[in-house]
Amino acid sequence: MEESFNSTLRQGNITHHEYIQVGKDDVGLNQISLFDAKVAWSNGEQILSRDIYRLGHHFDLFHMLSYYMIVGFYVSSMMVVIIVHIFLHGKPYLSLSGLEAAIMKQTLMRVNNPLKAAMAS
Repeated sequence: MEESFNSTLRQGNITHHEYIQVGKDDVGLNQISLFDAKVAWSNGEQILSRDIYRLGHHFDLFHMLSYYMIVGFYVSSMMVVIIVHIFLHGKPYLSLSGLEAAIMKQTLMRVNNPLKAAMAS
């Protein structure tokens, strides 16, 4: 792992080959918990590296919050949970308050197809 950090710091390229394995896996809550523990453990190991400190000074915020950096996995998971909660609480509120009908009436008057498609979700 540290070789890839050093290569990135020196503007090098890193090749990654991904293979797909087909088979039956046990996908239970225990396996999900073990995956989260594995990601947390590897992120803890990366934090101990001084290369992460050097990379942090060269990356912008979007690269630091990407999925494969240290905190990116946790930030993206948190954002997904928050957005799902906002959607699940916001959609019934729009429907029950009558605001959805008013928005749909305005979209029909203005012929706003993207908003109509978003409201019909």
